[in-house]
Amino acid sequence: MKSRIHDSETAHRDYLITRFLFNYALRRSEATALTWKSIQPDRGIFQIIQKGNRILEKPLLPDDWQFLCEFRSQQQKSGRQHAECPYIFHAIRPNPRTKRFQPISTSYIFKMIVAASRQAVPEKNITPHSFRTTFVPSWTRPSTSGSTPTRSSTPLADKTST
Repeated sequence: MKSRIHDSETAHRDYLITRFLFNYALRRSEATALTWKSIQPDRGIFQIIQKGNRILEKPLLPDDWQFLCEFRSQQQKSGRQHAECPYIFHAIRPNPRTKRFQPISTSYIFKMIVAASRQAVPEKNITPHSFRTTFVPSWTRPSTSGSTPTRSSTPLADKTST
């Protein structure tokens, strides 16, 4: 039987994965490769490794930084040795053979998003790639009124410099 902490950590992690896929149009492989060192809150950015090992910097929304801090705090309170794992999104329990935490698999992310979308919008076939091809392009196109679309939050660096 799973403990309440495990369920809570899993739910929190999965929520963060979904936010990062949606807010930043990340590929599943980019989300699994995110490390704590790739987050630079002082600059308001995080770095991702794209296809071809190119490094791309993306603005970090303040809400996402806050959620990451809460997630890290929750991990530390759980009593498990999460601090040893450099990956943000990793298994809640260490690998039984190696005793190390490994990054979450891209297939887990795919299954998680498909299952959640079937519950929320059963008539649609939503996958993690849908966040890249459907939602994000609509944010980057000008609205019909001619104004430029804006995000609900500004990057962290903008908030900290004022």
